[in-house]
Amino acid sequence: MLAEKQKGLIEFLSSYQAAQGFLPSVREVMDFLGVRSTNTAHYHLKRLESEGYLRRLKGRARAFRLTERAREAIGSLGRGARAAGRRTAATMASVGRRVIPLLGRITAGSLDLAIEQPQGGLDLSEFVRADEATFALRVEGDSMSGAGILDGDAVIVRRQPQLRNGEIGVVIVDGETTVKHFHREKNAIVLRPANERYKPIRIPTNHPSLEICGRVIGVVRRI
Repeated sequence: MLAEKQKGLIEFLSSYQAAQGFLPSVREVMDFLGVRSTNTAHYHLKRLESEGYLRRLKGRARAFRLTERAREAIGSLGRGARAAGRRTAATMASVGRRVIPLLGRITAGSLDLAIEQPQGGLDLSEFVRADEATFALRVEGDSMSGAGILDGDAVIVRRQPQLRNGEIGVVIVDGETTVKHFHREKNAIVLRPANERYKPIRIPTNHPSLEICGRVIGVVRRI
């Protein structure tokens, strides 16, 4: 027997996938559930997997897909669960925003836990295209100072699943997030800092919990 929160999570996953074309990240699941622990989000996802509503995909960042049982179950969910899931998914997928959401903070040092707590918004529509795929993160640390990204800056990120070599991107590894130059080698992904005080981070290309969140397209700084 699934709890109401897990029933609502099924509807959220389905509605998000219908709007975006892919399932939400663990961070977005955390936001929907109203929790701050990746372990809690993984618990609910694993519960849905054990009940046959999700199927794990090996070697994929967004490593689940909805099963036929999940789709059949959506029609039998209570009205409250359906409404909660659809409302949250619709909010995340809203289009035409002039204000880019400031989602929280990200480290520009070693890998660290991302802190995704909405902190208002940045009205930058005169400079960048502000739509549902654009968000901002506040930078903590100086590992990207050589690229003009300083401690306290806000990076503007375009949500996308792939990066080209040399692009600056936001990457999640095992629930920990960083902003770095992205490089794909034969057997590894290398996240390179722009500060000689920091060492590159090497990750096997087949790492199951590697997720590209997006490409950095701008920097905002208070002076």
